[in-house]
This record gives sequence, C-alpha cells and structure tokens, in this order.
Amino acid sequence: MNRHTILYDTSTSAMSAGPDLRHPKLLKPAWAAVRGKLYLTNMFPDNYGTPCFEALRFDDKLEDWLWDLLPSPSFFDMPFRLGSTIRCYAAGDDENIWISTLGNGTHIFDTTTSTWRKVGDWTLPFEGQVQYIPEYGQCFGFSKRSINLCSADLIVDSGALEPPVHRNVWDDVDGYKGSQWHLAHSYLTYLGCGKFCVTRFYDTRHDWDNLSIPLCDVAVMTVLEARLDSSTGKLQMIKGASRCYNFYSDTVYGWAL
Repeated sequence: MNRHTILYDTSTSAMSAGPDLRHPKLLKPAWAAVRGKLYLTNMFPDNYGTPCFEALRFDDKLEDWLWDLLPSPSFFDMPFRLGSTIRCYAAGDDENIWISTLGNGTHIFDTTTSTWRKVGDWTLPFEGQVQYIPEYGQCFGFSKRSINLCSADLIVDSGALEPPVHRNVWDDVDGYKGSQWHLAHSYLTYLGCGKFCVTRFYDTRHDWDNLSIPLCDVAVMTVLEARLDSSTGKLQMIKGASRCYNFYSDTVYGWAL
C-alpha cells in the first residue's frame, strides 16, 4: 500500500525516489509498457468508483517523472464482484493494452485516445501477463494455473463471439512437471531473436497443502528458443540452459522483470 515509486537507471545502475502513485496499488498489480510509458492498475477494484488506472511518464518541461491518472475500465466503477477480477493482461501492440476478466469480458485501452472499448464477452485463454511478439504475430503466455506455455492470436474486431484458441501449447518447459514441487508463479520474458526466458517459482516443501498461500523458496530460470519446423510449419520451443536458485524458506512472492 506504499505510494512511493523507486526508479532504477539501467545505464548508471543508480536508484532514485520517484513520484507518488495517484492511487495505492495492491500486491502484484497488472502492468504494461507502451511507447515509453508504464501503465499500472490493480487486478480488481479495491475501492469501486475510484480510478486506479495510471501511467508513469517523463515530463520534458519539468524534467521529472509523473503519474497520470487515467479512466478505469467501466466494470471497475461497480461494487466488487469476482467477475471483475483481471485474469490476464497484455500490451497488444504499439497503441493498445488488453485486459481480460473472469466474468466481464475482454477490453482494450487505446493509449492514443485514453478510451476503453469492449472486444467481447469472453476471456483470453491465458493467466497473468501476456506478451505480444510481432515477429510471430501471436501472443505468448501461460495457461490457467500458469502450467503450460501457450500462444494465441489476438482478436482486434469488437463484437467477436468466440475467444481465440491456443495455436501452440508447450508442456513442461523447464523439466519439473510431475515433481513434488508446487508451482506458485510463472513469468515469461522475451529476449529478442526468437529467445524467451521462463522463470518459475516453486514451493518445494511437502506440507504446502495446509497453507492458503504457497511460499516461493526456489526459482528456476530456463532459456527457450522458438524455431519453425520446416516439415510441419509448427512453432517449436527448444530448451536451452536452465538454472535453479534457492531463497529463504519464508519467501512468499518472487518477480521476474
């Protein structure tokens, strides 16, 4: 619930205090980077009727970073319901941000006009953050419960009756499926040139069933390379190097940026 922003300069490795958020954010908010701006919102309306969608931008005149409060999606103005929870989100292209909910359909935010429009009453077949990769013309992300790495097309025409289906599903990308470890979170990072990094956080204890929130005491990072099969035309994910990292036993959340 802390309103402060910490800025990290990748060129100098320096850290500085940034501007306060206009609206407090809960743990693990939805975010997308579009045209040099960072867009941020809660995963559900914690205080309905109060806008919580905002963007971090650099103001050339002030020579400083600012948070701009933006219109929230319409269902955030209603009393909280489970269907209002954002299930997955993505920067669909250079202008649009997609959010898909459990029960209120899929919506697009146009960053050029700061307006929302509804695409359909369905939910995109992903969970968590989704990445649109122009080289393949597809979105990549994880299926329900973050188990399988998948890809699908984006539907841009409003009023579509059916959601996109998975074009590709890659099972057990890090080799730990079937183990006694409990998968807590999965993150996908596109490295360019057809290479991806999958980061999975696991709870390796055997008594996690007794806990409401799994801990994350192990992270496994795996490099994948996408290759087009010349005979079948299907996109394959070739596993590369993989590394395992241990954390303190009481670590609850982990992130991969």
